[in-house]
Amino acid sequence: MTITKEEIIAAIDKARGNARQLAAGAPESAWTNGVYENGWNAKQLLCHLALTANVPGYLIGVAQAAKSSSGGGTPSLDVDAFNEREVARRRDNPVSDILDEIDATYETSIAAVKAAPDDLLAASMRTPWGTEGVLAEMILHEDLRDHVMVHLSEMASALGSNAT
Repeated sequence: MTITKEEIIAAIDKARGNARQLAAGAPESAWTNGVYENGWNAKQLLCHLALTANVPGYLIGVAQAAKSSSGGGTPSLDVDAFNEREVARRRDNPVSDILDEIDATYETSIAAVKAAPDDLLAASMRTPWGTEGVLAEMILHEDLRDHVMVHLSEMASALGSNAT
């Protein structure tokens, strides 16, 4: 089954809307609630979601670069170090600023999805973190549904919300 651009964009809009809904109902004090044992709190997880809002556009860029290069391969990425650095860069920002970043970055990702050739979205690729598959499937399933929506559910639990 071929995944359409519209399906990807709808999933992006759902993720963005869920993040806004969770934040709107959360008291300021809830943002320090832990999400993972010895790990991030709700606000740090929101920071992580802000940086991952770029994943659809980033993966499209990686796929385009791999397609146009002759055997250049896929760059590698230390995901844990990248996450820690990027979450730390955002953690002192107000929640409203982080949500605005999510909105703006998802708009950039939507533009990248709209501009991506259908054959690129249907092509197989390897991500910098080692996942292999069809680009559109990785964006929709692995990123938006299996990654972002799971984190939103975890954040809802930490914030004491049933919304996701």
